[in-house]
Amino acid sequence: IYVSSVDARAVGTDDMARVHVVPNGIFHADAPPLARASASNKVIGFLGDMSYEPNISAALRLAERIFPRIRSRLGDATLLIIGRDPVPSIRRLDGAAISVTGTVENIWPYVASTNIFVLPMFEGAGLQNKILEAMFAGVPVVTTSIAAASLGATSGEQLLVAESDEEIAAQAIKLLCEPAYANRMAEEARIFVMRE
Repeated sequence: IYVSSVDARAVGTDDMARVHVVPNGIFHADAPPLARASASNKVIGFLGDMSYEPNISAALRLAERIFPRIRSRLGDATLLIIGRDPVPSIRRLDGAAISVTGTVENIWPYVASTNIFVLPMFEGAGLQNKILEAMFAGVPVVTTSIAAASLGATSGEQLLVAESDEEIAAQAIKLLCEPAYANRMAEEARIFVMRE
């Protein structure tokens, strides 16, 4: 039993009749009604278990390589890293422009306070629940192909896929500077999650 067809194919078993894909879902019973953050805030979110190595690597990539590119164009942008058990390298990021929440009782108020999520994953496998949670909350997402592969969402419709730091930053800036575009993508993302 695998949570995505990507994982099932990676195993490469000869007996595919015995392979079953049972996708993850998200728990949203405690989610608040859909509420969008003010477009003037420019809050970029990252969500995940901050003691899990692929999340640590992606958050550091975002904070150290992508976020500075965004700030060079949008000096008032801030980064909010939401996630339990942040390791010291993540805790050290906490400062004026970057907030690290650590463990929170309920993620949804923090998710609702963001304008976009940037999840530049370059390792890890399986279904990315953090992306589903952001999409369910109506927050547009920029991610990489490795993270988007298991979702079945279409880049440019329900989320944006980019690979290089420059491309990811450019997509994030586009969403932050074009609220109508970001809202349309957020609506499509929420519909997709509810349907799938």
